[in-house]
Amino acid sequence: MKSKVIGLVVCATLFGTATHGVSQASAAIMDVTYTGTVSSGTDTFGVFGIPGRDLVGQSWVATYTFDTLSSPSYSYSSSYHNYVYGGSAHENTSSPVLSSMITINGVGKVVVGSYSGFDIGYNNGFHTGNNSGYSTQHHIAENSGSGSHEYLINYIYNYNASLLASITTPFTHTVDANDSAYGTYYLANGTGSESIFAHVATLTVSEHGVAAVPEPSTWAMMLLGFAGVGFVAYRRKSKPALMAA
Repeated sequence: MKSKVIGLVVCATLFGTATHGVSQASAAIMDVTYTGTVSSGTDTFGVFGIPGRDLVGQSWVATYTFDTLSSPSYSYSSSYHNYVYGGSAHENTSSPVLSSMITINGVGKVVVGSYSGFDIGYNNGFHTGNNSGYSTQHHIAENSGSGSHEYLINYIYNYNASLLASITTPFTHTVDANDSAYGTYYLANGTGSESIFAHVATLTVSEHGVAAVPEPSTWAMMLLGFAGVGFVAYRRKSKPALMAA
């Protein structure tokens, strides 16, 4: 019975380890995710399911992967202003957009960012007393060619400088009354165009392709868990010997 109890404790410990904090170290390749709901727009071409369907109220998920150190694209970094941009629209420099996609109502559409890709974080840090500052996060993937034009833009403008300027440090921001936030998807071809707009609710910046790194307290939980596993194994192994005796 004791072994079962210890086993349950071990499982709970290991599960807790898997759901705890993430390292905040900066990185070069970052994933950016915006979530929200469609505020206006019609699926003119049926890209997201049914041609001509009103998409208002449908879920909106925009995902980007940026190389924030891509070369020879343009980049700049300081304590309050960070950006990287490029593409054929910028003197044929390489685009920092490695991939991007807009998903509406569970249906995804890849948006190539070769024409222009833009990843910016800005925070003027001016927020004391009754004074107000501002900060932004702004992400664009844009493609143009073969008679078509397509872009995906997601943006948060924060009025009290509480939004991080970093584009290489993981964080999550929930849109509130201090923010002006929106998303836009646009597609035009030889037969017409469609524009879809969204109310953005959250922004998450995370390190690409790297699993969560446990915090020190989590490592302690892991060690406790492994010790418990070893004790349970020892108990099970010793029982037959005791019964034989």
